Amino acid sequence: MNDQSEDLLFGQNPAYSQIRTDVFGRVIMVLVTILSAMVSAFFLVVLLYKFGRMNETSGRTKHQISGGLAEVDIIDLPGSGSRDKINQNDLSGLDQLKQKFPNFVLPDFLVHAEDLFDTIFAAFTTSDRDALKTMMTANLYQGFLAQIRKREEKNLRQEVIIKHTKTTLDQIQILVTKAKLFVSFDVSQMNAMLNSDGASIDNPNKIYRNVLHKWIFERKNNTSNWILAKTTCVEI
Repeated sequence: MNDQSEDLLFGQNPAYSQIRTDVFGRVIMVLVTILSAMVSAFFLVVLLYKFGRMNETSGRTKHQISGGLAEVDIIDLPGSGSRDKINQNDLSGLDQLKQKFPNFVLPDFLVHAEDLFDTIFAAFTTSDRDALKTMMTANLYQGFLAQIRKREEKNLRQEVIIKHTKTTLDQIQILVTKAKLFVSFDVSQMNAMLNSDGASIDNPNKIYRNVLHKWIFERKNNTSNWILAKTTCVEI
C-alpha cells in the first residue's frame, strides 16, 4: 500500500484534512449562530414580559394593587368599580334636586345615608336577603346574592365593625326619571372572615383599616326612598 493510500485510510491526507476542517468550521459557525439567535429571543421574551407586567401594574387602582384586601380586610361589595369619575363637591344640582324632591334636606339625608350604609353591611354579613333586596337595585342585589352564596358554600361568615369618621355628598346627577347622589363614607373598619368554629381565618388580631367607600344612591321620581346602585372602596 502506497503512502497516499495509507493517508486516505487513516485520514492523514492533507487535502482531506483541509476539507474536514472547513466543514467542521462551518458547522461550528451555524451552531453559534443558532445559539445566539435563541439567546436573543429569550432576552426579548423576558423584556416583553417585564414591560407588560409594568404596564399592568401601573394601570391598576390602589385597591387592586392591595392584593386581596377587598376580600380580607375591606369587603369589596358586589357592584364595586372605579370607572365612575366623581367630581368632589360638585353640588351644582342641589337646587334642581330640591325642586325634584321638595322634602330633601341635605343634613338629614347624610344621616340617613350612614344608617343605610350600616344596615346594608349588617344585612350582607348576616346573609339577610330580604333586607338587601329592599335597599338596592335589582342588578346590584344579584351581585350581593352571588357573594353570599359563595361564602355559604365555604361555610364561612363575616364579622364587620364600622366606625364612621366623615360622610360627604360629593356629586348630584339629575336625570329625567330619577336622581343620583354620589356619597363618600370615610370609615375605620374591621373585617374578619370566620370559620364554623368562630375563629378568624384572615384577621385574628382584629386590625382596623381606614377605608373610603364611594357609593351611588338613586331615587326614581315616583318613589320616596333612596336605594343603592353602585359601590366602590379603597384603603386609605
